Amino acid sequence: MAAPSLLVWGILAFGGHWLIAIAIYSSTGAPLDTRTVLGTVNAWIAPGLILWFIQSQNIRVRLPIVAWAFSVVVVEMLLCWGCIYFLLRQGDYTIWQSGFALLTGKDGEFVPGDGNSNFLMPYFPADNSIPGFVRYVFFFAGPESLALVAAFIVLLATEVRSPLWTACLSATGIFILLLSGTRSVWVTLPIILILRWLLGTGKVWGPWLVCLVLAIVSFSAFSVPPITNALLEASQHTATETAQFRGDSTAVRSEIYRRTWKQSLEGPEINFLLGYVQRGETVLPGYAPATVGSHSFYLGTLLYRRGLLGTLLFVGMWSNWLWWLYRTRRDRPLVSLLIMILFSLVFCVMEFESVVMPLLLISAILRSPPPSPRTLPYPILDPPVL
Repeated sequence: MAAPSLLVWGILAFGGHWLIAIAIYSSTGAPLDTRTVLGTVNAWIAPGLILWFIQSQNIRVRLPIVAWAFSVVVVEMLLCWGCIYFLLRQGDYTIWQSGFALLTGKDGEFVPGDGNSNFLMPYFPADNSIPGFVRYVFFFAGPESLALVAAFIVLLATEVRSPLWTACLSATGIFILLLSGTRSVWVTLPIILILRWLLGTGKVWGPWLVCLVLAIVSFSAFSVPPITNALLEASQHTATETAQFRGDSTAVRSEIYRRTWKQSLEGPEINFLLGYVQRGETVLPGYAPATVGSHSFYLGTLLYRRGLLGTLLFVGMWSNWLWWLYRTRRDRPLVSLLIMILFSLVFCVMEFESVVMPLLLISAILRSPPPSPRTLPYPILDPPVL
């Protein structure tokens, strides 16, 4: 094993800082219990150690193998959806506890939005994703986790060389993403796909074509009045429709962000530096997750709960991870970089979901397949027969 890299030390420092902060302020209502320790180890310490092993052994896996594995997962999700939609008719069902909840003696009563990971839930019968469909989870911790996995599947499909495989995997990934009902990923994924097209075009045709396309688009968008007016109306309509998709959720989130920002800036200096550690008061009585310091990883988890010190630790670690991907970009697919950009955008309105670290570790070991003989500028000669 090689010495841990700066990136590994950054991940371990960020997780260790959280445990130390809770231990110091445990008397304020955020106890350092078994759940907190295991959660931090599972979210940060263990992934940091796994990344250390990956970097030390230079572990790489060819992209088609990972694509096949996610194809199997997609098929399982589609089979599960078919049973729910055609057999159960998306009706109510009995919610069972997970194996971890049974082993740790968790309360068997389900409270909506509180402790979802302790229960086995394929979908939320009371919520809607798109017209005619309930909001699906497929046994993930929440619909946001499912949406991130679906977005990763779509980005992974763009790297597959088989057109039929790419089309099928992309279509099913988008369908699963729609079933999750997660608006933030709905809006972010098209931006990432456009970025993927620009980077791919620049790699194949050169940067001149990308600059030409950007020049034509920017000139048309800002200098031709009919096009400019049409784009403004379309963007305003999209923003309005997205906000009204679940209007109550949008209003609650706005109030959460307003109170979180206000308390972060107007609170004591010690809290601004080290954070409040635990979440604040509830914004929506009767719904446990709707509290000050929630629903945004940047604003709630980092700035409010972990303070300026925790925020700087995360920024340093995240920047180091991006720099490591850039330094080792030689045989990496674009999905390794694009998924980090997608996470960086959705963290504005989403928490650091449990699937983020596993997806990042998968991206860290991805290796692009070797060039096809048809795309090589020279022929491949068979070795002489002796």
